[in-house]
Amino acid sequence: MKYYTFILFLAATLGTGLAAESTFGQTLVVNGNVQQTRENGGCVKAMIFYNGQGTILESYNSFLTGSAANTPPSGFTVTRTDVGRYTIDFGFKVNDRFFSLTTSAASGGPQPSPRSANIYAYGGNGGNSISVSTNFAVYPGDFVDSAFWIIVY
Repeated sequence: MKYYTFILFLAATLGTGLAAESTFGQTLVVNGNVQQTRENGGCVKAMIFYNGQGTILESYNSFLTGSAANTPPSGFTVTRTDVGRYTIDFGFKVNDRFFSLTTSAASGGPQPSPRSANIYAYGGNGGNSISVSTNFAVYPGDFVDSAFWIIVY
């Protein structure tokens, strides 16, 4: 017979809402989406995979519920403003969040793959929008269309 220890306690007076400890396997298993207030850190707020050709292929919006949270476009809008330049409207304030951006091979032909990308978080649309630029770094300023993944924390 196996015995497992699992301790779960509330410790609000110590500044911790929920603490868990396990001597067996996973400490926390969540079957469903996780949501956190926008002002706090630690959980993903938004994720987008954009194909570089006008379509959000995969997405997750932690502020939506049910299938809308991960059914593209999940309330997001990506607008191509120029070659290799995009504006993303998340529908909630993002210009004070952390971002992670990864580019993929250039889309639409034999163009070079992007070697660098920039994220510009600005106050556009009440802070809801950011700008992404994908750049072929051999010639700075030589932008190329690109698929990309972006995560907002």
